[in-house]
Amino acid sequence: MTLATPPIMQAESFGGSNPLDQLRPIIQPAHDISWWPLAPGWWLLLGLLIVLVLFTLWLKARSRTKQAEKKRWDNAYQNLEDFYQECLSQKDRSVAIQNYLQKSNEILKRAVHHHVTYASQATLTGNDWVSFLKTIPLARNICCAHFYGNQLYAKRCEENIPIEEIHQWTCAWLQAFQQQLHKKNPGPM
Repeated sequence: MTLATPPIMQAESFGGSNPLDQLRPIIQPAHDISWWPLAPGWWLLLGLLIVLVLFTLWLKARSRTKQAEKKRWDNAYQNLEDFYQECLSQKDRSVAIQNYLQKSNEILKRAVHHHVTYASQATLTGNDWVSFLKTIPLARNICCAHFYGNQLYAKRCEENIPIEEIHQWTCAWLQAFQQQLHKKNPGPM
């Protein structure tokens, strides 16, 4: 049994010469191909990379802002609670109430002043401040905002002012204010 020679190997089909003999060396271009200017695909890839980096930086900055805001609120609640416990331990109830009203008013004004839309409201005093405090709807119907009007600036507070209710109302007001701000500026943390 004889094996047939494949047609590519038959020299007669190419005029008596081997086809590999007809190959020529690769011609090098006269100059090297430069990497600059970039091809359009590379420009597109570079643009997408820049957009991705900017978007990532924006998300990170937004996350840090949200974390800082959350920390501020947590600190406000903690400061309010600490001062409330301190006032409960004071012997003179009138002084304790006066101190608590001043400190909680300071915390409320700081919370309001921090947000640009309400910054001008933080400078209010007296009945104007009480009116602003009443504009934030609360889940509970108790209202102790009137204590931040006249009693705040009295030389001596009455001893029958319910400091527990004022504390509960102040915490509820801060939570309602925080929720109102999140409704206006929703976003992932």
